[in-house]
Amino acid sequence: TFSKAYGLGGMRVGFGIAQNEIISTLHKLIPPFNITTLSLSSAIESLKDKEFVNMGIEKNFKEMLRYVEFAKNAGIEYIDSYTNFITLLLEKHSSKEVSQKLLEQGIIIRDLSSYGINAVRITIGKEEQNTVVLNKLKEVLDN
Repeated sequence: TFSKAYGLGGMRVGFGIAQNEIISTLHKLIPPFNITTLSLSSAIESLKDKEFVNMGIEKNFKEMLRYVEFAKNAGIEYIDSYTNFITLLLEKHSSKEVSQKLLEQGIIIRDLSSYGINAVRITIGKEEQNTVVLNKLKEVLDN
């Protein structure tokens, strides 16, 4: 998708690579569910701005390192990530409870218990957002 690195969150823009047969099938869905002209134009222009994309990726991974350090300091395992989120594998806490307690404080993370793992997935945000999430997560885990 173009949401994070390209700064087009909410525009529902992405791309896929597949065999011709699969693409032909997908083209049957385009008319009723296609993106807007503004979204398409924005995606085309964003592809030209490599500096912005590189900056976004750099910021994402810089912020992700904060979560990695948090996990290491808290003795929490995590899944190495090359995306815009990190998965924390919880042993001492219930992912449902952690997610619910954070939700009650206005922070939405994804509880992965429905996938059969006691883990949470946290989207990497801006520095200020991550500071809030990390502080609240520490409070929840310490209680």
